[in-house]
Amino acid sequence: MSAKNKTWKKPKIIQAEIGKCRYCYKIVFNTDSFVSFLSEDENGQREKAHYSCMEKDYYKNLINKNESKEVHNRLG
Repeated sequence: MSAKNKTWKKPKIIQAEIGKCRYCYKIVFNTDSFVSFLSEDENGQREKAHYSCMEKDYYKNLINKNESKEVHNRLG
């Protein structure tokens, strides 16, 4: 049995623009690590963000939340 030659070529990786980041407002490409949110932007599209931007915002909010708890603990 002889092996048949492939009649198709493997497609090249095409970089497409997904949208703007929710946090840094830079362009998000399909080759980047990104997340998509359920909320919609002004165009009716789902909001997207770089994973690293979302992670930074999460930890920033977590630190702020802990600081506010410490203030309430001291007062009350």
